[in-house]
Amino acid sequence: MALVAAYTNRNMIFEQRISANSYRAERALDAADAAVDWTLAMLNGGRIDTSCQASIDPAKTDFRRRYLTAALDANGIDVGGYVPVPALYPACVHPTGPRRFRAHHPCRSR
Repeated sequence: MALVAAYTNRNMIFEQRISANSYRAERALDAADAAVDWTLAMLNGGRIDTSCQASIDPAKTDFRRRYLTAALDANGIDVGGYVPVPALYPACVHPTGPRRFRAHHPCRSR
């Protein structure tokens, strides 16, 4: 009888691990989807300040100009499209707990 109980308990622990892994994977996918949505909204938006809030200040730039530059060939001719600005990557970080993402900018001076 003890062997049956131990075997059943082992299966329950295994199922709990599967459930926990599934939950974490689902949360990670949700965070990735939110990041893609945020990025698309920022790329299609207007001028922003250093905390990614809308701005009407003409000295401010939009997200696209801040983090992307025109793709050029070796002769400096625009070939269409954009490439990332070197060493400047926006990010969405999660420092304060669950469901509290905020934008993180490595270079706030731009």
